[in-house]
Amino acid sequence: MRWLKEPLVHFLFIGAGIFLLYYWVGDPEIERQGQIVVSAEDIQQFSALWEKRWQRPPTSQELDGLIRAHIREEVLYREALALGL
Repeated sequence: MRWLKEPLVHFLFIGAGIFLLYYWVGDPEIERQGQIVVSAEDIQQFSALWEKRWQRPPTSQELDGLIRAHIREEVLYREALALGL
Protein backbone atom coordinates (compact mmCIF):
# COMPACT_ATOMS: atom_id res chain seq x y z
CA MET A 1 0.00 0.00 0.00
CA ARG A 2 3.00 2.25 0.23
CA TRP A 3 3.04 2.59 -3.57
CA LEU A 4 -0.34 4.41 -3.43
CA LYS A 5 1.45 7.40 -1.90
CA GLU A 6 3.88 7.72 -4.78
CA PRO A 7 3.40 10.83 -6.99
CA LEU A 8 4.12 8.81 -10.15
CA VAL A 9 1.13 6.56 -9.43
CA HIS A 10 -1.07 9.64 -8.93
CA PHE A 11 0.19 11.07 -12.22
CA LEU A 12 -0.56 7.83 -14.09
CA PHE A 13 -4.09 7.58 -12.66
CA ILE A 14 -4.87 11.21 -13.46
CA GLY A 15 -3.47 10.82 -16.99
CA ALA A 16 -5.50 7.67 -17.61
CA GLY A 17 -8.60 9.44 -16.30
CA ILE A 18 -8.09 12.35 -18.69
CA PHE A 19 -7.69 10.01 -21.67
CA LEU A 20 -10.82 8.05 -20.71
CA LEU A 21 -12.80 11.26 -20.27
CA TYR A 22 -11.69 12.50 -23.68
CA TYR A 23 -12.59 9.15 -25.22
CA TRP A 24 -16.14 9.34 -23.86
CA VAL A 25 -16.75 13.06 -24.39
CA GLY A 26 -14.48 13.84 -27.37
CA ASP A 27 -15.92 15.04 -30.65
CA PRO A 28 -15.35 12.46 -33.43
CA GLU A 29 -15.53 15.20 -36.11
CA ILE A 30 -12.36 16.78 -34.72
CA GLU A 31 -10.52 13.48 -35.08
CA ARG A 32 -11.62 13.13 -38.72
CA GLN A 33 -10.36 16.58 -39.70
CA GLY A 34 -6.85 15.22 -40.00
CA GLN A 35 -7.85 12.40 -42.32
CA ILE A 36 -7.22 12.49 -46.04
CA VAL A 37 -10.18 11.02 -47.89
CA VAL A 38 -9.91 9.91 -51.50
CA SER A 39 -13.44 9.53 -52.81
CA ALA A 40 -14.69 7.44 -55.72
CA GLU A 41 -15.14 10.66 -57.69
CA ASP A 42 -11.49 11.54 -57.10
CA ILE A 43 -10.41 8.14 -58.39
CA GLN A 44 -12.61 8.54 -61.46
CA GLN A 45 -11.08 11.95 -62.10
CA PHE A 46 -7.53 10.56 -61.77
CA SER A 47 -8.43 7.79 -64.20
CA ALA A 48 -10.04 10.19 -66.70
CA LEU A 49 -7.05 12.53 -66.64
CA TRP A 50 -4.70 9.58 -67.14
CA GLU A 51 -6.76 8.27 -70.03
CA LYS A 52 -6.88 11.71 -71.64
CA ARG A 53 -3.12 12.08 -71.44
CA TRP A 54 -2.00 8.54 -72.30
CA GLN A 55 -4.89 7.44 -74.53
CA ARG A 56 -5.51 4.32 -72.43
CA PRO A 57 -6.95 3.55 -68.99
CA PRO A 58 -4.47 3.23 -66.13
CA THR A 59 -3.49 -0.17 -64.81
CA SER A 60 -4.23 -0.93 -61.18
CA GLN A 61 -0.59 -0.22 -60.26
CA GLU A 62 -0.66 3.11 -62.08
CA LEU A 63 -3.94 4.05 -60.38
CA ASP A 64 -2.46 3.14 -56.98
CA GLY A 65 0.48 5.39 -57.80
CA LEU A 66 -1.85 8.24 -58.72
CA ILE A 67 -3.70 7.86 -55.42
CA ARG A 68 -0.44 7.75 -53.45
CA ALA A 69 0.79 10.86 -55.25
CA HIS A 70 -2.45 12.68 -54.44
CA ILE A 71 -2.15 11.74 -50.75
CA ARG A 72 1.49 12.86 -50.69
CA GLU A 73 0.59 16.21 -52.25
CA GLU A 74 -2.21 16.70 -49.72
CA VAL A 75 0.13 15.92 -46.82
CA LEU A 76 2.73 18.38 -48.13
CA TYR A 77 0.04 21.03 -48.68
CA ARG A 78 -1.24 20.65 -45.10
CA GLU A 79 2.27 20.77 -43.67
CA ALA A 80 2.99 23.94 -45.64
CA LEU A 81 -0.16 25.54 -44.25
CA ALA A 82 0.81 24.48 -40.74
CA LEU A 83 4.22 26.10 -41.21
CA GLY A 84 2.62 29.31 -42.50
CA LEU A 85 4.03 29.03 -46.02
